[in-house]
Amino acid sequence: MSSRGGAPATANCIYLIRAEQRFGNGVGLYDATEQRRASDALYNTIRGIHNFTGDPRRMRVGLEVSF
Repeated sequence: MSSRGGAPATANCIYLIRAEQRFGNGVGLYDATEQRRASDALYNTIRGIHNFTGDPRRMRVGLEVSF
């Protein structure tokens, strides 16, 4: 990977290495199973079952009128 200017994008490489270590087996090969595990973890965080069966969320809406 490289940036727009053609310089190496080391930050992206570091993120991929860390993701492989977190969701994979740590051998340095980020295969499809490990990528699926990372994707499912993100999905479950955002749209997990707790969003459907947990306590309802509360939101306050305010209105201010001044003349």
